[in-house]
Amino acid sequence: MRLSAALVAISTVLFSLPLAAAARDYSIGALQILDAHAVGRARGAPVEVYMTVVNSSDSIDRIIDAYVPGARKAELHNDVVAGKVTTTPEVEDIPVPAHGKVDLRPGGYRIMVFDLPRSVHPGDPIPMEIEFELAGRANIAPVLSSPDASAKTTSGQPTDTPSQ
Repeated sequence: MRLSAALVAISTVLFSLPLAAAARDYSIGALQILDAHAVGRARGAPVEVYMTVVNSSDSIDRIIDAYVPGARKAELHNDVVAGKVTTTPEVEDIPVPAHGKVDLRPGGYRIMVFDLPRSVHPGDPIPMEIEFELAGRANIAPVLSSPDASAKTTSGQPTDTPSQ
């Protein structure tokens, strides 16, 4: 048991070393991942990962999975409002329209990471892999910010126009 915990810790550190200095913007194929960041709400609560994904191709793509080394799980979620009640159910994928974009933001789509293997603090990168249906896998390291940093929000829904 101690050996497996040590291996998880070592692999997490090794995985994050080249990414720690990386920018918050990434590219994979025709996709740009912009302003990737994470927000921790409270100790023990899931970490929420936000970003904007811009698709310059003629085909819709989809985020279909996310993986964080050592975390119990990472899931794709979207806020749903019914009357005065908002829920955040898990979704199968997050669409990225052709020649459009999707914002992962509070009040809309997000990636939720459960039970990170270590404590994270503002400024810490969280190495992760995002899988797209067409573009493949992208390694990113969103930096953890305080919950107040994501208070300003957009709807988090896909749009057909890329940001300028």
